[in-house]
Amino acid sequence: MFLQNGCPAIAVSSQWFIENFEMQELIHTPKDNLRVVNNERVAECALGIAELIRKL
Repeated sequence: MFLQNGCPAIAVSSQWFIENFEMQELIHTPKDNLRVVNNERVAECALGIAELIRKL
């Protein structure tokens, strides 16, 4: 969605999510909202992605 609107983006997922998508009860449901986001984890991931990009 971001790329389609001209915003640079990187999709991030996990092996667990791929393997358990059919069984999970959060993603794309009413429970999927900003209250469940761990902002510290988002920042940690963003810093890791930035470091990866710098190394490329």
